[in-house]
Amino acid sequence: MILDSTTRISLRMRMGWDRVWAKSKMSSSSRGGGGDDGLVVVVVVVVVVVVVVVVVVVVVVAVVVVAAAAAVVVVVVVVAVVINVSD
Repeated sequence: MILDSTTRISLRMRMGWDRVWAKSKMSSSSRGGGGDDGLVVVVVVVVVVVVVVVVVVVVVVAVVVVAAAAAVVVVVVVVAVVINVSD
């Protein structure tokens, strides 16, 4: 298999990161830690933040849609009243 220089560099970097990851897991597990506890906390926090942002955006969009619908109803009622008064 022929690899270009970019692929070889990325493979070397990946193998280096795998070694670092293995060393960090060994050292964290030898200290009695669960290993991925910090990562789990970060993932949970990110998921919670994303869910909160999505809920806030949905609520804001719903409020804007309801306000626009109310504005349209008010305009239609005012136009109807003006037309009826002019008759």
